[in-house]
Amino acid sequence: MTPPPRRNLSAEERDQLRRNILTFAAAHPHRRRARRRLFGILTLAVVGAVGLAGTAWVVLSPPDVRGREVSCYQSADLNSKSITGQLYEGDPADLTGSTAIGQCRDLWERGFFGPGPIDTQTDHPDLVPPLVLCQQNDLSFAVFPAHPAPAIPAEPPADPTTFCHALGLEPGPVHPTSTP
Repeated sequence: MTPPPRRNLSAEERDQLRRNILTFAAAHPHRRRARRRLFGILTLAVVGAVGLAGTAWVVLSPPDVRGREVSCYQSADLNSKSITGQLYEGDPADLTGSTAIGQCRDLWERGFFGPGPIDTQTDHPDLVPPLVLCQQNDLSFAVFPAHPAPAIPAEPPADPTTFCHALGLEPGPVHPTSTP
């Protein structure tokens, strides 16, 4: 089957065709609005589902699962540089604050939060600050340096409970044991 021959439109026919298309588009704006509305509703549904799933995980997951995560912070500020990882893959009875502090101390010694790696044999031990363990709302651990660098006293803070409450957190199950 051959297509019909192509016909050249006159200027008057082109203007009429243009007016017809614009009239049709003006008469049916709801199609575009309906697509936008559908996109907005679907976006809200996806965001709501993700939020609901996250909330369900925090509320329904057992504490020993939530408590397997530790966040190590560079300073006593929840917005400071941090590294989050799994605390321990073994027996939940071994999930202690000492383990969390030890992992974060190791990050400090490897240079993740300081000027570079620390040689514990030759470098001054005060390059790793005393660390304080707090517990976040989802029961995971958060470990902070007790004092801001560079003036790091060798002793831990007097009251870890006050320290954690100042950050809006609860103190961890083990108070600072990480003096250098």
